[in-house]
Amino acid sequence: MAVLAIALIVQAKWVLNLFAPFMMMLLTPYLHYSSKAKNILLAEGAAEKEGRSVLDENEWILKRDSGFFNEFKFVNHCGEYIGSLRPVNVPRWMYFAGAIINRSEQFFSVAHGIFDSHGRPVTAYRAKKSHKMTTLEIRNEHGVTVGFYEEQRYKSLIKAKGVLMNANREVILEASTSSMAGDFNLTDENDRFFASYRHGFFDYAMAEPFKNDQTTNQLVKVGKDLTRDEKVLLAALICYWMRNIY
Repeated sequence: MAVLAIALIVQAKWVLNLFAPFMMMLLTPYLHYSSKAKNILLAEGAAEKEGRSVLDENEWILKRDSGFFNEFKFVNHCGEYIGSLRPVNVPRWMYFAGAIINRSEQFFSVAHGIFDSHGRPVTAYRAKKSHKMTTLEIRNEHGVTVGFYEEQRYKSLIKAKGVLMNANREVILEASTSSMAGDFNLTDENDRFFASYRHGFFDYAMAEPFKNDQTTNQLVKVGKDLTRDEKVLLAALICYWMRNIY
């Protein structure tokens, strides 16, 4: 009997492993549209208040959305919705690919936009990948290129390592993560603080409205004396990194 029970358990696990990907494919559309519905409610609530974005805050709390693509919404330390990150101008066929392969948009040159709480664009970036280099072209809310991030791919297999530059390709910051979990503490050559993140550390875990939150919250702290363009560049860089690790 014991042998039969073990055989049945092994067979059940084999069947579950076989059908798990298909179950996820079936659930993905539901999760996607359920997440969209929740975000619509957040946006409707935010529409009654003054529009805010990541550029207005020095702490960004990222919450991952469920669905076809790796999208985020942003809230501040009070839990107020301040915007979202999502791919833009996505071809319809890519939704089908997203239902089959998780994060499929990473294999293509898809533009991503960061939007404020009223749905207005804040910044956008597109990753262009070659054999040796990944280059992010970063634009502001007016569609003007304000800078670039370049990362040598063979040096960033385990930890991200690259250079953040302005529109004239002058180096602003040598940017890198310090662990496989994506931790970073970004300062320039003058020791000016840009941003920091520690995986698994969330300062507001026991505070309202987060203490009963079942979702994972990722806290990024941002320098208070950064220019608007520097924050635009930083937001694009951090979102690019976080999409790959979170």
